[in-house]
Amino acid sequence: MNEAKTINIALIDDEPAICSALRYVINHTEGFQCVLTASQPSKAIEDLVWKKPDILLLDLHLPTRNGPEWIPEIKDRLPSLSIIMLTSEVDIFWIRQSLQAGADGYILKKHAQDSLIDSIRSTLRGGSILSPEVARRLIVDERRLHQSPPLLRKLTKTERVVIKLMAEGAVYKEISVQLGISVETVRTHSRRIFKKLNVHSRAEAILLYINAGEVD
Repeated sequence: MNEAKTINIALIDDEPAICSALRYVINHTEGFQCVLTASQPSKAIEDLVWKKPDILLLDLHLPTRNGPEWIPEIKDRLPSLSIIMLTSEVDIFWIRQSLQAGADGYILKKHAQDSLIDSIRSTLRGGSILSPEVARRLIVDERRLHQSPPLLRKLTKTERVVIKLMAEGAVYKEISVQLGISVETVRTHSRRIFKKLNVHSRAEAILLYINAGEVD
């Protein structure tokens, strides 16, 4: 019998206490290990390329450059790496900046020890880490600023349902069960959604969906 693959996690945060606490949680959860900790990306990118972790936990605010500014450089070297932002605040501006830069989600540091492993698992299954509270705040903020164009009219009815479920945090398997279709069919719908919306990730698609004011 093949053993389950160990999930390798890298952590970049300039707060030693946060690094220590999250490293403890990761290393004391079966099937997970922390393979790298660093205080800033400039000293860690080469190690990231060498160790090829499955997930990077990246601090939102770092010395000299903020986390979102590092994402394009990291993704350029490791395109398939999933990045979860760590933040101490629910700031709509920075959440938007992170998602637009290519982050796969974010978690609040004050809840990280309790929700970290579930968040990582959700990300690896293709889920999006956007809490309902923050999603609603994003919607309200966008509606206040301007009326978004009807970007989603180009999607089919099924594709709209798929992206709605994605925005609610459902992973592909859960969507397939709800719609009575195969997981591969869900993936096909997702690829078509990305192409029609001219985005390259699930997080970008969900952000457009939220910005379009389609979530109640």
